[in-house]
Amino acid sequence: MATEPQVTFEFECVGMPGDVFGEWHHVRLGIQEGKIVVDDVPGSVPSAVFRFALRVKANPKNGGPNLLGPHAQGKPGQRFVYLCWGERRDDVWHGFRRAKVQLAHLSWDDIQRAVESGQPIRARISMTGTRGEPVSATVKPEQIEWDLKSEAVL
Repeated sequence: MATEPQVTFEFECVGMPGDVFGEWHHVRLGIQEGKIVVDDVPGSVPSAVFRFALRVKANPKNGGPNLLGPHAQGKPGQRFVYLCWGERRDDVWHGFRRAKVQLAHLSWDDIQRAVESGQPIRARISMTGTRGEPVSATVKPEQIEWDLKSEAVL
């Protein structure tokens, strides 16, 4: 049985909103893995990088890429990754917002270039909204810059 290829993602979160938001005084940003939040960092860091890999196989309904793994959320063809805002108290996550980073726009060509080159698909995400709040809901196109120009290693 052949193993599914993997593609690595690197989300660089910039423009962090700080440690305080409303009643939250120790704000942190993490990435959702399955049902838990991991790798969380203080909301006051200048930037944070979340690196993870997803398996790739064909979506039987449309033939497009289907990304699989504990970081992938949503239905095939509608995959996304959650970046989560909250506080960690006594090693327990208390979340208050999530930012949804859509992956459905990625094509087979995008995925194949990354797999063949061994280079990650990168996204630079602005994490503060227009009113100074932590970004939540679906990340808007103007808040994210994708680097899909992976080149094969010679």
